[in-house]
Amino acid sequence: MASGTRELNSYLQELLHRIDNSLRFYPIQLPFFQLRRHFFLSFVWIVLWLIASGQIGRGIGVPVLFYEPRIGTGIGLVGTLAWGMAYGIFVISYHLTTFLLDGHHAGFLLAEPRPFLQYALNNSLLPFSFWLYYLHHYTAQHAQDPDFPIQLLGHFLGAWGTVWGILWLLDSITKDVFRLSRLGFFPPQRIYVQVSHTRISSNPVRYYLAIPGGIRSTWRPYALDKKTLTRLLLRYHTHTFLLETGLLLLITIWGYIQGEVEIYIPAASTFLVLCATVYMLIGAMAFWLRRWGGWALAGILLLLIFAIRQGWLKSESVAYGLNYEGKGKVRHTGDSLGLYRCIRAWSQRQGGLKAPLVWIQVSGGGWRSAFWSLSNLQLLDSLSQGRLWQRTLGISGASGGLIGAAVWRELGLFYPHRRWDPREAEWLTQDGLNPILSTGLVGLLSPTSSFYDTIAQQFYPQGRGYAFERALVRNSRAFYERRIGDYAAPESTGKCPLLLITPTLLSQYKQLLISSQSCSPLSEGGFITELRQLVPDADHLRMTTALRMNAAFPFVLPPVRLPTSPPLLALDAGAIDNFGEIIALRFLWQMRDSLARYASKIIIIEIRDLPAESTTGSSPKESVLQDFFKRLGGLYTSLTAARRLFTNLAHTMLSHTYPIPIEEYILDYPAPQGYIPPLGFTLQKQDQHYLQTALRDSSHRAKLEGIIRSL
Repeated sequence: MASGTRELNSYLQELLHRIDNSLRFYPIQLPFFQLRRHFFLSFVWIVLWLIASGQIGRGIGVPVLFYEPRIGTGIGLVGTLAWGMAYGIFVISYHLTTFLLDGHHAGFLLAEPRPFLQYALNNSLLPFSFWLYYLHHYTAQHAQDPDFPIQLLGHFLGAWGTVWGILWLLDSITKDVFRLSRLGFFPPQRIYVQVSHTRISSNPVRYYLAIPGGIRSTWRPYALDKKTLTRLLLRYHTHTFLLETGLLLLITIWGYIQGEVEIYIPAASTFLVLCATVYMLIGAMAFWLRRWGGWALAGILLLLIFAIRQGWLKSESVAYGLNYEGKGKVRHTGDSLGLYRCIRAWSQRQGGLKAPLVWIQVSGGGWRSAFWSLSNLQLLDSLSQGRLWQRTLGISGASGGLIGAAVWRELGLFYPHRRWDPREAEWLTQDGLNPILSTGLVGLLSPTSSFYDTIAQQFYPQGRGYAFERALVRNSRAFYERRIGDYAAPESTGKCPLLLITPTLLSQYKQLLISSQSCSPLSEGGFITELRQLVPDADHLRMTTALRMNAAFPFVLPPVRLPTSPPLLALDAGAIDNFGEIIALRFLWQMRDSLARYASKIIIIEIRDLPAESTTGSSPKESVLQDFFKRLGGLYTSLTAARRLFTNLAHTMLSHTYPIPIEEYILDYPAPQGYIPPLGFTLQKQDQHYLQTALRDSSHRAKLEGIIRSL
């Protein structure tokens, strides 16, 4: 009995000893050591894990970008190679920065051949585990792709080719330890003090990995004296600093090239490179300034805040086509009879007979809403044999929904052979978020490129807004160089519906009305301001810029600065009216006499990219972080819903006082299987599949048939 107890105690002691030794293994100790001493550097890894696991950014499609490293329209070898290289650069910056700050604690590694390579090997627990986690989820999403093996090859070559290539480069220039006496740029006294006060083995660490040799004990004598170790460490620090500087220079150069050739590296790759840049800057600052590094970082942040408050650093972009050089101060309001001519032209399109008049309202919602709006309009127009196009007088809305409706109008006006092609929605909603974020992130370190507008005869800075407009033109294969004024004649002659674009004026909290027609009857009362009342060359504004202003959602697209005095900022129309209801109600009321003269009734078709409250169903279980952001976004949703109370009241009053009948139809997204695609400017194939499935839903088809009967 006693011998059995002794054997059990011996076994438990041996087990505890093994556990203790495993916990004192250097690769396991390093992440905890860094978390304790450099929390911000560890926080970057935490953010990456949260994005990769879908805990943050899901609502705007950020995790999608992480697993969709697209260059152009596909992923392929080039896309995954770019992601892998960016991850390799990030991993190297992580190794470089932590070695720069804490290499003097690892005297047992400095006695090994190729010390930095040994350090990187022991510091690879976080990078390797994250890479495996990412690859597991990437495989789950892309295993069915025809070129999946090629994509995997890109990940392997990009990540580990970059890591081992840079490690080899750094090792090859630091082999000769005994020529270090020729170094004279930086005095090694500070590093010598650090090494001389570092014990041969720190208490928490007993074992480490070595090449060659495998697992080794830290309890062994140094192979080199401390003065030589000091100079070796200094040499590595110097080369580390030079390598970091070179990487920053390459990022800066690429930002300039990207603006010239419009080949955007994946946004996820750009984000990883930006994280690597932050790592390197903080590491260099902390190393050379030591105790003053934290104060220096705080000082830089204060200067940055001051520069933003003073307007030295501006995040807004400009409106392409408008004049910012102070020419042409005379403002005009145009012809106030333009809207009446459009109504008469609409009547002539009906053969002079009274007919139902259609007004289309579309909700905001990024590419999700653009796909849903364009698909519904094409489907309605096709099923009604073109009657929807013939009956529609005007279109209003916000963000992506209005982009989809604008593409529908563009196709009907300039590309009638593409008018009913259901693939148009798929082409339109190809990735637009990668160019935006890639341009924005790289632009933080690169000079801003510019381009020359031949009509405005002016140079304009590029940026996120320019990248978005170029993506919109590529995806839609439309809007080429077209200005707002180019649509004046087609609208006034009845060849196409009116398009009223209403972004929000930020400082005045008013609607900015952009139209090819003079809309002075709609701007009475002061709540709506016409662009042509603010600038003399409103008709020169690019159509893509007007659509961008209407969709300038914060953190994705910057607000647009108008050339006014004082400058006014325009952003997403959804800040005031997410459905285009206010301008539609204003139009119907102000023009009621003319409309009653030519139309038999008013049909309002509202296209929403979200399900109605009664069809939302139960949502899946959410994390605490997701719930927090949902509640934060819920405040914005609540404000939008509160504003709808007033527009609903206005609708009710209008229907009771209007001289002709008003019918309203709502085409909401029925959310098959309870799935709602993310809000943003990117859609995966599965997102498009769910939207297409919703179009075939029996209840949705019944709504479409009801609209067609009323036309």
